[in-house]
Amino acid sequence: MTQPRTLIITAFLIIALPSCSLLKPARYVSDESRWRRVLSDSTLKLNASAGPLDVSSARFLANSGTAQAEKLELIGAAGRKIIFSALDFGADGAALRLADKLLAAARRGAEVQLLLDFTRSYAQLDLLIALEQAGNLGRGSLKVRLFNRPSDTIIKQAAMLMAGCDGIQDIEQKEECLEQKEDLIDAAFAQQRKEANQRNRRAPAIYNNGSSGAVLSAVYQAQPDLIAAILLQRSSVDFSFFKAGEPLNLEAAAQRIRGAEILLQSQDNASETLRRMASAISTSLSLPFGWQEGRLGAGPFDDFFPQEERTSDKTEIRNWAYHTAMLRGDFLLVDDQYLLLSAPSVSESLLNHAQQGSLQGPGSAVRIRLRAEAPGLRSAFERLWTFPELTASLEETYHTAPNDLLAALTLARSSCSHSDTASRFIDHSSCQTTMLAQHLDRKKRIELAAAHVTAAAHQALKENTGNDKAGAGWQTPVENRLSNTAKASAPGPQPVASPNKDEKRETARKKFEEYRRQFFSAELQRKNRMENISRKPLDVEIDSEAKMYFLENTPFERPPAGQTPQEMLYGAKNGKEGEFGRCIHNVLLAALRNTCTSSAAGGAQEVIFHTGRFTPPSNVLLQLAAMLDGRMPCQNVRITILANSPESAKFTPSSFAQRYAVKALLDYAAARHNTARSARLRYFEYLAQPVGQTSGASLLSSVFILGEDMMFSSADMSVRSYMMDTAHAVFIRNAPLLRHQYLQWVHQITSDALAAKELTESLASVPLDKFLEESVQDAQKAAAIIEPGRKQDLQARHEHIEQIAQLFRHVHGLAHDVLKRSWFSSAARDYNNLFRQL
Repeated sequence: MTQPRTLIITAFLIIALPSCSLLKPARYVSDESRWRRVLSDSTLKLNASAGPLDVSSARFLANSGTAQAEKLELIGAAGRKIIFSALDFGADGAALRLADKLLAAARRGAEVQLLLDFTRSYAQLDLLIALEQAGNLGRGSLKVRLFNRPSDTIIKQAAMLMAGCDGIQDIEQKEECLEQKEDLIDAAFAQQRKEANQRNRRAPAIYNNGSSGAVLSAVYQAQPDLIAAILLQRSSVDFSFFKAGEPLNLEAAAQRIRGAEILLQSQDNASETLRRMASAISTSLSLPFGWQEGRLGAGPFDDFFPQEERTSDKTEIRNWAYHTAMLRGDFLLVDDQYLLLSAPSVSESLLNHAQQGSLQGPGSAVRIRLRAEAPGLRSAFERLWTFPELTASLEETYHTAPNDLLAALTLARSSCSHSDTASRFIDHSSCQTTMLAQHLDRKKRIELAAAHVTAAAHQALKENTGNDKAGAGWQTPVENRLSNTAKASAPGPQPVASPNKDEKRETARKKFEEYRRQFFSAELQRKNRMENISRKPLDVEIDSEAKMYFLENTPFERPPAGQTPQEMLYGAKNGKEGEFGRCIHNVLLAALRNTCTSSAAGGAQEVIFHTGRFTPPSNVLLQLAAMLDGRMPCQNVRITILANSPESAKFTPSSFAQRYAVKALLDYAAARHNTARSARLRYFEYLAQPVGQTSGASLLSSVFILGEDMMFSSADMSVRSYMMDTAHAVFIRNAPLLRHQYLQWVHQITSDALAAKELTESLASVPLDKFLEESVQDAQKAAAIIEPGRKQDLQARHEHIEQIAQLFRHVHGLAHDVLKRSWFSSAARDYNNLFRQL
């Protein structure tokens, strides 16, 4: 009897445990939500970092320009405390105006904390150091930290990239050589940590052997040409002279200048080898790392790591696969009373896209005035600010990945490309040598950046205020300000390409405009006017009786109140969203189930995904499948997806790939449709707008209509927002007026043939092979537009297109497998792992 009894118990556990894993985290799901499939207020409280918020007034803004004006107004009025986290901080007019406001607040006595994404803000390291130094000279303080710092694994592997085994043909000898060098790097790494007396073992080491810092600097500025030049010239340049800090003597200074010259010449006189390597690196940056085999270091880096390092399954090591995890969206809390959550809009380029309605589109924002302080809001920021695994000071950043080399190369090329500078020298070579020497001096670069923090900001402000004679345009009421975002970046040490690259960019611009004109006749441009109601940005008060909850996706499990996070989490697991810090998605899934429960009780329910990308994680895909195949009573639910098209999203791989996920979902629904129980699905894409027009699209953030509820989120509907990115959201309940106005606005967009196009029928009816062929043709056309004139890279481009074609087919196949199986299947895991970097 023992064996049958054991089998019965085992079978019971196999059936019961998955469901228990869903029910176990009482911290995240209330009993009412668990058993009745509703989203209760108690579940929202369990998931919220703060809320329900005690709101005095609140406003919803579907316009990045207005949101930027709100930021400047709030910072300008701050009295004692500003905490601000953002994805993007450029060196242009928008960022400099913001920097000027933050600096003024610190000087008059406010405490300012600025947390920026490492990947997107590292390029402005000099400017940020200058800002922090200037901000601590007044009565207040200004501190800047970067989020998503390089991990120990990334730092070590940057050093390994420079530790090749050139000239060895025998595979076994090469593996032995690489393993020996890996051991040497590990030993040096441990010794440097010991010498630095780094007591916090959770924080990555501040390690830099010169070469590792040079590679990291190029990687975090996405410079494939420079990465290739560094790898190919590693035997010609002594990178030990590029460690953090000033050179100790004239010989060291000369070595730094000579090394920079070699790299600059290597880039300017690019060999076929360098071009092909740079193209391969560029491809690897645009596609998931090793998506075909799940290998670390796949593609252009194959020869730089030991074989076992590439094939080992180290899912809990933050390696290159996680180096692009981002701090999504902007979070601004002023004096613990004013909260502004918005899409990324610090960068001038994003604001210009919002103004023009081209490529990216604008974003949305929610501004909230609190009656009483919400301690959870400050705590949410402080958890990220103090989390040692991911957050670094500017000095730690500089010592790990000094920007001296990259800044000198960029600024020297920029300076010598201008005739007024070049004319002062005998030849181009002497110009570059002099400029390299000047810009390798960190102190001088920071002094130059400090001057631009104020001078360029005031110049940009003057240009932006137009006819405002007093220059006080930012003191006028918000609704009257910033009707047009700044169209010109402020002067300053901007990266400027060489004349050859300038010519290519101009060719690219002309080809792209010609491509766009194919879609827009003169008659269409005439009709597609700003007055069109579907293109007017939404700007409305939120109902006074609304309940609002602040939610987060964090890279750690949210700890109990008053405690700090102890362990970093990598990715997420279906069914354990709350346990893995993905409270936004935990609430989203509960809200989707809630719409079906409400529809079964009678009355139509709307679900709208208004999002830049729609490559949903496997748990959302499976939840939608249950709504579409009748397993849940969703007969009165209509699901609408409104997302970017490839044309409106710079032809990114994800903008093509999302169609295959949607096609798999539509194919699945068509085969299993239950008229009496199934929800209906519609899929729309934004049309690219003519230059100078604005689309009014909320494409830098996401807004979800979930039955009677709404959620504004910096997490878009992509796998990477679920698996990788840190994001925030505000869940809004009991706001019928806001919901009605937003629904009306979206319906006007989807019914406007000039704004959006429905692809539901075409995706469902076109056979996969034909659809794949059309996608590849579109991708080839996009490549010709984005990379014109690169005839020498035709073979590499063809290989890139073939990889993308394989990726598209793989996406459809994985999505199809996910829909046939379960939340916990290997297909669901593989799908998430593939899509997490798109």
